[in-house]
Amino acid sequence: MCGVYTVGNEGPSVRVEPRRVVVDVGDAVALYCYATGFPPPRLDWSRGGGQLMPRDATVDDGVLRFSVVGMQHGGEYVCTATNVAGSDHQSATVTVTSGQYGHLIPLF
Repeated sequence: MCGVYTVGNEGPSVRVEPRRVVVDVGDAVALYCYATGFPPPRLDWSRGGGQLMPRDATVDDGVLRFSVVGMQHGGEYVCTATNVAGSDHQSATVTVTSGQYGHLIPLF
């Protein structure tokens, strides 16, 4: 044998970070989707429960971003990785608060 071998297809394995995030209205959010597999899987973000993705969502290289969060951004988001060997998915939950109780002002 000359040490040459063929690499077979490997189904995707997905990891999303963070899995849960709590943010105030007006904050920014980024959810990161990482995947392994061969051939390299395609990553797609969707909203749980069949809801439409917010129009201001941006996705770049597996990262889902909202630059200014509103109450409408709360919910479950799902990253799905797909290649010829299969698919895998993992979700993250975004909880949006009004922020009215989230910041303390020191009294002097």
